Amino acid sequence: MHHYPASFPLDPRRFPGDYDGLPFAEDAGMWLKTETGAVADVTAEDLQRLVASEDVGVFAQLFASQTRFIQAGMEVAGPRRNAFLREQGCAPWVLQYGYGEAFPQQMFQAAEVVTFEQVRQVFLAFLAGDEAWRRQFTWGELPQLSKPWRRFW
Repeated sequence: MHHYPASFPLDPRRFPGDYDGLPFAEDAGMWLKTETGAVADVTAEDLQRLVASEDVGVFAQLFASQTRFIQAGMEVAGPRRNAFLREQGCAPWVLQYGYGEAFPQQMFQAAEVVTFEQVRQVFLAFLAGDEAWRRQFTWGELPQLSKPWRRFW
């Protein structure tokens, strides 16, 4: 398992957000939050229609609850971004997830950067309740934050 330093590629100052206003409830569907807005009761069709630069901006978060979520942010600088751009022809994205009520501040990050299409496929699997996406990547635990994670995004 990888452990990442306190400074990881997604800069929390770039992803403002306060999710206290989102109506999380037991019977509610999942919520999609991007730089351009929020979508309630997200469907697979909603996720299929997303276009990285136009609809998402630089981040996307899919919530099943306040503590069970998956999120992705565009890696904004550095040699890994430049190499990915040369090799893949598109911007790299960083995947993270928080998964559980017992440890709400525990988060994990994929060691690899991915394409937006890979982000979409992971979001679709998460939406469908398919856990296979967790086995597709090497995950490292991020340092725990002193405040709830959602305050930083």
